[in-house]
Amino acid sequence: KINKNNINLLFSPPVLIALILLAAKFNRCFNFFK
Repeated sequence: KINKNNINLLFSPPVLIALILLAAKFNRCFNFFK
């Protein structure tokens, strides 16, 4: 069973920002290797 607090933690702003930054970093690598 999934804890609701875990879900809230997962979607907290700092985590979302970190995920966006990671995605941007990988995107840059992808463009570099194209």
